[in-house]
Amino acid sequence: MRRKHLTRSSKHILASLAAAAVLAGGTVAALVDSHGARAASTTTTTPTATTGSPPSGSPPSGSGSGSTATYARTGARTFTSGTTVLNAETINAHNSDESGVLVKGGHVTLRNSRVATTGDSKSSDQSSFYGLGAGVLAESRGKLILSGGSVSTSGNGANAVFASGSGALVNVIGATLKGTGQYAHGAMAAGGGKLKLTNVIISTAGGSSAAVATDRGGGTGTVVGGRMHTSGPTSPGIYSTGNITVTGATMTATGSEAAVVEGANSITVVDTHLTGTVKRGVMLYQSFSGDAQRGTGTYTMRGGTLAAKAGPAFYVTNEKAVINLSGGAKIAARSGVLLRADNAGTGSGNTGAGVATLNASHEDLSGDIVAVGTGSIAAKLNKQHTARHDHQRGADAERQHVDGRRRLRPHQSQRHHDQARHRDEHHRKRAHRDLQRQAQSQPRGKDLQARRRRHTQGRITRPAALRASGQAWPRATGLIGDRSERSSRS
Repeated sequence: MRRKHLTRSSKHILASLAAAAVLAGGTVAALVDSHGARAASTTTTTPTATTGSPPSGSPPSGSGSGSTATYARTGARTFTSGTTVLNAETINAHNSDESGVLVKGGHVTLRNSRVATTGDSKSSDQSSFYGLGAGVLAESRGKLILSGGSVSTSGNGANAVFASGSGALVNVIGATLKGTGQYAHGAMAAGGGKLKLTNVIISTAGGSSAAVATDRGGGTGTVVGGRMHTSGPTSPGIYSTGNITVTGATMTATGSEAAVVEGANSITVVDTHLTGTVKRGVMLYQSFSGDAQRGTGTYTMRGGTLAAKAGPAFYVTNEKAVINLSGGAKIAARSGVLLRADNAGTGSGNTGAGVATLNASHEDLSGDIVAVGTGSIAAKLNKQHTARHDHQRGADAERQHVDGRRRLRPHQSQRHHDQARHRDEHHRKRAHRDLQRQAQSQPRGKDLQARRRRHTQGRITRPAALRASGQAWPRATGLIGDRSERSSRS
């Protein structure tokens, strides 16, 4: 899970207009369904080569050394089978590659215990792939429950808790996890391992040290509640090469994005508050490091908030990605860019296009949607989506802006914009003619006053047509007549 350097395109033409996408040789398709009916519009322009220097950054773990050496995993306390319960234990480990607790098999429960390690890992790759030197490590036949207490590590490559291999499970409840070294994640799984975190407090301070992460071979993580904070560079709150679900938590990354999805993997956040301070809010990409398979990455957000204090709220490059927003999720990007897709690629020379699909239902979104180079975006904004539409052509760029005020019209080209303008003008003129006809059909002046006086106080007056011809109106007999007729009968 090594994040390669991403080359940033120098071609970023953003004309000042308001509508839902910016194109710089890219493709944008917007599907808007504000009343249950879906409309589609697509613009494609000739791809242009993009060049530029890579932005700084690496994945939250792994040195990329490519070392094939194998190091033995050892523990200050090692368990191989059976069921063990430890209460209020203090476990320390100081050697390189040594874990405080190593569960090779069986079931181990630590209650209100303290685990601390100070040794470095000799291989950051093996610490990320297999948990070498983790504070608490469960291997493929091991299951560990950590209830209360704390785990802290200070060495490089020393993850706080790690689940390695299919069948491995680490379940943390109400504990505190802390890592201060580089490549030292709070909670991590790889090779199909499973993490369960409930009301856990996590903090990391080193570079490439996510709060919750998976690595090569994938894994699953389920987080409920808790607070997570990362301060090191390229240390997001979540880094997924597997499937991670977070519900009701608060995550803040002061040196990185809030969340990263690599390859054909996923992150799902529900009623969770995420803050990314550097580069962007959420990134979906492919590093081609071998840590994640190619495919379509997915980021799903139901409720909660995402704050991007720099860059776009969502960024897609070198991979296909689907972003799903629902449940009143609040997205805020200080840059004003909601979503960007490009072909910046990675520092290894890969410049694959970012192909993004944005699905939003009952959302109030604000920001630009930007496709650069061969990047492309399909925006599907369903039901009650509103936006301001104003179009202005740049050299080869086009901008749309979603701001939650009036209905969005997905016109991604001058031709589509002109068609919409003519159509609107036609509808306006037709409505004006209808109003004129309606006004002409209404009675005016004396005719209106005469009609209002009919059948009042027993008098029936002649209609305008009879008055114009001079013909008399025969007086009615019976109960309805003029005053003279009624007086003569009395």
